[in-house]
Amino acid sequence: MKNFWWNTFINLLPKKNPICVRNIYVSKQIYRVQPTTRNMRKRKAENISKESDIVAAPIHSISEKKNKKSKKPKKKRIEIEKLELPQVKIALPIFKLQNVVATFNLGVDHLDLRAIALAKPFVEYNPQKFAAASLRIRNPRTTALAFASGNMVCTGARTEIESRYAGRKYVRILQKHGIPVSFRNFKIQNIVASSEIPHALQLVELAAAYGPYVSYEPDLFPGLVFRTSAPKLVFLIFRSGKVVITGAKCRSEIESTWSALFHGIIQKFIDKDDDNTSSSDYRSLQRRKNHNNKY
Repeated sequence: MKNFWWNTFINLLPKKNPICVRNIYVSKQIYRVQPTTRNMRKRKAENISKESDIVAAPIHSISEKKNKKSKKPKKKRIEIEKLELPQVKIALPIFKLQNVVATFNLGVDHLDLRAIALAKPFVEYNPQKFAAASLRIRNPRTTALAFASGNMVCTGARTEIESRYAGRKYVRILQKHGIPVSFRNFKIQNIVASSEIPHALQLVELAAAYGPYVSYEPDLFPGLVFRTSAPKLVFLIFRSGKVVITGAKCRSEIESTWSALFHGIIQKFIDKDDDNTSSSDYRSLQRRKNHNNKY
């Protein structure tokens, strides 16, 4: 009986526009009339005509777009051994180690950091912020990060000996609290040192002379970044004469590279005319000079 009334209702529909598919509201329910085969054929023909109008993009244009979005070329690293040292040398400023970052292994495959943090009050662990647990000691004043894989990172020591001593101390603390660990594979990953030259430096002239090896954008960062090839160190040189050295694995790398870099390059760009060590004043002065040269 239901099919009879439904067929009767379909036959009463207007046949002027049988191609369109319309929604029919009957007792607050939507019934969608299925299109006929003739309508389906017409729609397929329309879709084919639309697809034929679309012109495929050439392959070379896509490759050109990828090339445009390619990364900037990396800065070159200067070879310290090829620098010519001047005959008259200024006294070399002394550098000081500021931070030694070292890694070592605890000799285990897995650490339950959550259980250790709940049982031991000296362990801080918040997995929502960072995946490692942190430990701190006062002498030497360092911080260690313990990972679930059994690796630890020790940072904050001022010398290589202090870093090794702090690593052994962390292992001993864990052993005293019933955690079966050992001290293995100690390695220094990074040494950060600093030095101070008692003169203002000409950073703009230095960047112009050694452009491929340095990056200097005073509007983004006031320091000049200088990179060396062997060993791979990074020097942050500021207008005031302060220098930050990072990337070394041992003290001897800093000693040899800092001596050659200072006498071979930095000594030539000491500003003897202007003693102002302010980076902002130096940038404003350079802007005025560039403006006067243009006009």
